[in-house]
Amino acid sequence: MKKILTVTIVSGVMMSLLYGSTATKELNINACGVDRGAFVNKLAKEFSKKFKIKVNLNKHGGDRDVISALDNGKANLGFGCRALLNLPIEKKLKSQQVAWGVLAFLVNKQNVISNITIKQVKDILKGKIRNWKELGGANAPIHLYLRKPGVLSGVGYSLRKIVFKNLRVKLRDTKYIVANSDTIRKAISKDKLAFAVGDGTSAAASGKVKILKVNGIEPSKRTMASKKYRALRPYFIYMPKNLSTEAKKFIAFSLSKSGQKIIAKSYAASIGEGQRVFKLLSESAKFENFKTDNEINMGSLIKKYANQELTVYACGIDRVAFAQETMKEFIRKYGVKIKTNSSGGDPFILGKLQEKEADIAFICRAPFKEGKEKDLWSVQIAWGALAMIVNPKNQVSDLSTEQIKAIISGKIKNWKEVGGADSEIHLVLRKSPKSGVGSSMRGILFKNKNYKLSSVYTLVKNSGEARRAVFNDELAIAVDDVTSSQRVKGIKILDIDGVTPTKRAIIENDYKFRRPFYACMRDKPSKLTKLFINFVLSQNGQKIISKVGTANLDEGKDSDSQNNFILQKLKFRMQGRVKDK
Repeated sequence: MKKILTVTIVSGVMMSLLYGSTATKELNINACGVDRGAFVNKLAKEFSKKFKIKVNLNKHGGDRDVISALDNGKANLGFGCRALLNLPIEKKLKSQQVAWGVLAFLVNKQNVISNITIKQVKDILKGKIRNWKELGGANAPIHLYLRKPGVLSGVGYSLRKIVFKNLRVKLRDTKYIVANSDTIRKAISKDKLAFAVGDGTSAAASGKVKILKVNGIEPSKRTMASKKYRALRPYFIYMPKNLSTEAKKFIAFSLSKSGQKIIAKSYAASIGEGQRVFKLLSESAKFENFKTDNEINMGSLIKKYANQELTVYACGIDRVAFAQETMKEFIRKYGVKIKTNSSGGDPFILGKLQEKEADIAFICRAPFKEGKEKDLWSVQIAWGALAMIVNPKNQVSDLSTEQIKAIISGKIKNWKEVGGADSEIHLVLRKSPKSGVGSSMRGILFKNKNYKLSSVYTLVKNSGEARRAVFNDELAIAVDDVTSSQRVKGIKILDIDGVTPTKRAIIENDYKFRRPFYACMRDKPSKLTKLFINFVLSQNGQKIISKVGTANLDEGKDSDSQNNFILQKLKFRMQGRVKDK
């Protein structure tokens, strides 16, 4: 029986796992105004109808009110539109993404302005632009409406994270401070000079305000799914440490096929409509709340696992990117012995995992969904990126994506065709299409991991050989990973489409050759294996990854969307049941 299930099967399994006998027939849920109007009302109505459980839903309040209700026990579950913060009251909670929405910029319907740039938004919020005529509108002051209490609200948090990428940014003073999104929309509908940052989902549902295009792109489900509209933000379920049976049922229903259909019919977008990495149990699972380590008794853990042995294999890229340093700290912290490899790429690493010689395999591509890899359990650990490398003496410094595709497919064979010397291009490629670099290259460039190369090239077994080939040959070009290439002298990493593959460019996804790094396990992880994976996903583990120079999950632009706490737990339970059978 397969351990990784399809969405349809998962829906049924989730119901069977969580829908047991019910102690009470009521559930108290608090939702912020955005989530409540967008989809929670409809979810609650259908849930009550289906399971005969009364849902008591609040009628007003923002994210801070929702979290407060969970803290004082007045609510069993909460819905909000921002990630949990590292605050004492929020550290006690976990969160799970349930849908997608968009940050939007709102004006009165009679305002002649229809489009705005992100730079103009920043200038308005910082006070550099204060009159509508500077945007092509009337000669009148801009009335800037802001949420109270700033970063603690869902809109306030998303505004600072998406627009400024800085939660502590100081905005201009304004007398138009309002309590919640409902108040903002009402004010804008009456004030012809108003400007506000709000939620596109709830604004569209109200129909009372005008939503501006951003850089010429209208916020919609279509532009959201295609990633053309970049101000995409996740909606979350907040949950306390101890979940009631009814709360578990509501979470599972929200994430089930039926629940996601309800969300898809609303102004919000379901998880699937977002077309991101997240797919129910068929892709990697990630903890959104790795910012805080699990509450554990360190003394008992050290005593329990000291001198036990764990076998961890890592491809050369992952080994340099994060595996060596995280293993070193884990050994120091818990006294565990770790046996590891010193060489080998993804096919070799996964082979050792299949042969039961390794407990964990760190690879730099997603496991394939067919063959021996289809039943592997995987979790994303960090972000990497492909790099095009050449000899430092090569005068070419930048290639476009189309030029790279043409070189690899054999359409461009001479350096002069891309601004270099009149000499033949010596293309160096990985031997196996199943390698992390080989598979990622085919997937990113040609959208086909089985793409057959037709040009003349030199095949090498691993990235180390590729780098040595470039080091020794002024006419060579090879595909490698940024993480490993930047640590090697005598190699030049090319810009792609004018973007240098810095850590910042990878984090912001401006560098389009970004790819995920994974940890894979053969079947149900042992307690020691789970302890190590939890450590890598913890605050300490992720800090180590970042210090090495690799982009961790929290730094990635998609970090808030990669939240899968409940499904992670369900996966462990399902895999255990499958193994027992």
